[in-house]
Amino acid sequence: KVAPSYTMVDVPKPDEDSMIWGMRDSLNPVLSVVLDPIANLLRLRSAFAIKTNFPNLSTYKDIGTAGTGYDRVIEPERIYSFNSGFELFFMNQAISFRTDYFYTQIKDKIMRVRIDALDVYSNISGQTVQGIESIFTASSPQIANIVTIRGSLSYVFAYAQNDEVSAYAYLEDVENIPQHQFIGQLVLDFVSKTTCSIWGTHTRNQIQYVMAANPNDVSSSAFTSSVYTTQELHNPFMLNVKVQQELPFNTYVYVSCKNVLDDYNVDPFSPGPGRMFYFGGGGRL
Repeated sequence: KVAPSYTMVDVPKPDEDSMIWGMRDSLNPVLSVVLDPIANLLRLRSAFAIKTNFPNLSTYKDIGTAGTGYDRVIEPERIYSFNSGFELFFMNQAISFRTDYFYTQIKDKIMRVRIDALDVYSNISGQTVQGIESIFTASSPQIANIVTIRGSLSYVFAYAQNDEVSAYAYLEDVENIPQHQFIGQLVLDFVSKTTCSIWGTHTRNQIQYVMAANPNDVSSSAFTSSVYTTQELHNPFMLNVKVQQELPFNTYVYVSCKNVLDDYNVDPFSPGPGRMFYFGGGGRL
């Protein structure tokens, strides 16, 4: 039996041009514009943002793994986001309809890939996500001097692609991003300062990569259709309820039940906890 040998490796090194020595820094501007060309009827929105996601310690831990290259560097992700859309108001803003187009480009996307038969974190050239989100909202006047009702229904269509398809990257399909997402919410505000919220989320067409049933070459380091395939995940409907009561002195208490239908098999590879209850309270200054 041969004792394993270990080597101290000084990685990663900080950027030499960093404004703060020994650290990585970034500039993350956000620009947004909101215009009301027709008051109480039409609103236009547009926004652009840049964000940086730095690698964490869990990501760095594989750098010194034998066979993956001691000098391998994991770069931060640069995320460029843009969205633009319009909103229409009706009946003195009691009803509104909003639609937005969104586009996100992730450069140097950090992903877990297979290098030299090992699963490690590395950068791929990028990932692109774009789609459309539509939201319909409505609110009622006070009914019988008892309750006001507010509701919303939204739909999100997202198309995601990995920009890099190579021996060390995933295929074009992107994991854990549902293609269709439906969200509905109903809020009842009572004159007793009691609020009851009911909301649900339904997602469809969400995939993960899994090993093929009988891969041709189990030693292959490539994410190819002969070794890996996509598995569509369960399409869950998550229903939630929350009741909150306002108290004197700007305090409140609440009780909430998440996942009322007890659908714990949202992801068959990582089942959720099922139905959950929360109790709490707070105050405001």
